[in-house]
Amino acid sequence: MEERLYTRKELQSYFSVSIFTIDNWIKKGDLKSYKIDNTVRISQGQLKEFLEKVKN
Repeated sequence: MEERLYTRKELQSYFSVSIFTIDNWIKKGDLKSYKIDNTVRISQGQLKEFLEKVKN
């Protein structure tokens, strides 16, 4: 089963934050991402890890 990949734009809408904020989370290492064909993608698993981290 393939894992869903989210774009920064999708996460921007989901969290109601700016792309800059998403980029900061990625740069700080809080949110892991993948670069695929010059686009940044975040896997569903990485998103779950991030949510667990900020929840605690």
